[in-house]
Amino acid sequence: MVDEIPSRKKESNNEVSDEDISDLLYVLRMKFGEVPQSVIDRIKSIKRLSTIDRLILVAANVSTFNDFLIELNAGEEKFKMVGDKFNPLRGGSKW
Repeated sequence: MVDEIPSRKKESNNEVSDEDISDLLYVLRMKFGEVPQSVIDRIKSIKRLSTIDRLILVAANVSTFNDFLIELNAGEEKFKMVGDKFNPLRGGSKW
């Protein structure tokens, strides 16, 4: 039997915290280096926790910063991560 990994987020709390924003920015900085202030401001304006969670997954799986920006600007609707751009092993430029 596999134990469920406890979530650091409360089930009833769907608000974006500073920690959620920091997690996303950390992944972006680790993969792509410095993040432009305009992107940081855009991320900080997101109000839905599900969107931040989606963007953390996207950031971890895209191979270019431009592909991340496309997803960031796609809005807060449901999504599927399909296609070669979500292959983290695919070669690509930093930006």
